[in-house]
Amino acid sequence: MDEGNLAGTTARVHPLDGPLLACARAMLSGEGGMPSLPLPRVDGKPVDTLSRSGSELLRGWLKRSVPRLLARHGGGLIRPWPEKGSLVRAPLWQRVSALPLNLHFGHPAWEVLRWLCRVEITTNGLQPAPPTWEGQTGQAFLMWRLADSLSANGHEGILRTACLQAWNPHHLLLWLGYPQAPAPEGSKPWQGWQEEGWLAQLEGCQSWLRRRWTEEWTDLALSASNRNPGDWLARLESLCKRAVAWLDWAGSPEGRWDLAGPLYQSLCPPADQMLLDAMERLKPELFRGGLSSGQESAARYGAFSHLAENLGRRHQDATGRLYYDEDHAPAQALVHLVARLPGVPRFADWISHLVERVRMAQQP
Repeated sequence: MDEGNLAGTTARVHPLDGPLLACARAMLSGEGGMPSLPLPRVDGKPVDTLSRSGSELLRGWLKRSVPRLLARHGGGLIRPWPEKGSLVRAPLWQRVSALPLNLHFGHPAWEVLRWLCRVEITTNGLQPAPPTWEGQTGQAFLMWRLADSLSANGHEGILRTACLQAWNPHHLLLWLGYPQAPAPEGSKPWQGWQEEGWLAQLEGCQSWLRRRWTEEWTDLALSASNRNPGDWLARLESLCKRAVAWLDWAGSPEGRWDLAGPLYQSLCPPADQMLLDAMERLKPELFRGGLSSGQESAARYGAFSHLAENLGRRHQDATGRLYYDEDHAPAQALVHLVARLPGVPRFADWISHLVERVRMAQQP
């Protein structure tokens, strides 16, 4: 059979390679369209191997898709990046900090695709369970691509939820990009993500993280009218808690200041105003059961003002990093991003506005 590659040409592969290559193409093209799951089976057995021509085609896709996807999702941004103690304006592939990309696609990476061929959704959950974390850069890349390619609905939603639960404790990119997915208490998914290959994935997904969090805030704002108030408040608190943890990591010795930039960008207008308006609209529901219970519920809005105050404090801390401080360059990269937030003329005034609007939403 002829299987289209990512460059638009065709390659002849074995017919049994089709389902697995179709999944790989959906993940590596970045255009969605994951084949219906579970994948077709021959004689009742999953096809979880590739022919030589299929393997060569997949290797070619990986070689082209890794830099292309990282460039598309943030690595191509021309903005100040920290580079050996100074700032440079260049895309990912022209900087030293994240080069070489050095993503190794070994057996653990292959297991991500092989698992897709075998997975079934039963009354007892998924069979077999998602692949375990092996700490390989190529495996992490395909885990990200799989989670990003699956929808949140139906069987794909069940698969994505299971994947995030299994991988979030170790996978910093998924931990940041899917804040509603829980991670065990005490998880430290950032360990090792400042090294070659790992850092490239973080720097190459800054735009993706901004979009993911803009989607989260927007969806939360739009759901205020059709969601139980208690559930809505729980989701708000969950998002704010993950956001504060993101800021804590970025400002720590294990993190990097500017890699929290997508969080600041995601809350720019109109997302922030939509969320604050939703708090105001929800207020009558909170106080419907009486003043005491209403005040107790409205106090939970404080999670958002706590986040806003953390945004302001972290920016102030970054501004105060002196030129001889080791993290001066990444701190200045964050300062640059914050100074150019769309729709935010003065950052300090914007933070004060957010906190004041929350205070008003808490009043009966």
